Amino acid sequence: MTLITPADLITAHGPRELAQITTPEGVAALDPALLEATLLGADRAAWPDDQQAAADLAAATIAAALEAANAMTARVAAGRLLSDAEERLLATHATDIARYRLYDDATLLEDNPIRRRFEAAVRFLERVAAGTETLGTEPIGTSGLPQSAAPERLFSRDTLADY
Repeated sequence: MTLITPADLITAHGPRELAQITTPEGVAALDPALLEATLLGADRAAWPDDQQAAADLAAATIAAALEAANAMTARVAAGRLLSDAEERLLATHATDIARYRLYDDATLLEDNPIRRRFEAAVRFLERVAAGTETLGTEPIGTSGLPQSAAPERLFSRDTLADY
């Protein structure tokens, strides 16, 4: 289940922040427009090859963070029929998780808003997984209740009345 894409991360946090936190070490700061073009698959011919290679590395880092965030939220949403509002809620939490994973968590203080949003997202997913928070409805037949089907009764009060 893919809830968020690079475009969603760009919309939520902007190409400038993404370029700042994903520029590979030893490379000059990435041009946010180049990173955006790389993530969206747009034309990058205006930039030199070395900058394009750095943008490719940054895009790989972003892809790994998105994959992890999507996997975390997909585990909670598995087997549920989600409304559009519920998908947007999960996507918001997935975006917060992906953003946090792009930062070096050792540099984020306890009261940092990025860390707090990540922790809130994880707590929400834990509550959904524990069943204390609702998210979507489970499809029929997967609720864990036993299912049975039987033919009509052969022996009943009416059929045994003459015996």
